[in-house]
Amino acid sequence: METVGKGVIKYGGVVAAILAVGAIMIGITHEFAIEFSSFAWFIAYAGISFGLYSVADNIFLKNFNTAVELKNGNVAYALVLLGFAVIIAACVGAA
Repeated sequence: METVGKGVIKYGGVVAAILAVGAIMIGITHEFAIEFSSFAWFIAYAGISFGLYSVADNIFLKNFNTAVELKNGNVAYALVLLGFAVIIAACVGAA
């Protein structure tokens, strides 16, 4: 279980930064420029999606090295990642 925590923490700062920027943009655009609020929500949803992907990658696929598998052209692994992306997109889109 130690390897899961290390991988999730590695991307934690990036995810937190994207979510913070998205939250600030949502607050500003809803107050002053409502026409840009959909872009702000997109930034927040991108942060949520990236966070969910990194958690799924580190929990469910911790035995595989994602970069090496994709460089080797492993199509089956790419399809598994596509499946995770579709599931995450459906969850975030419904929110």
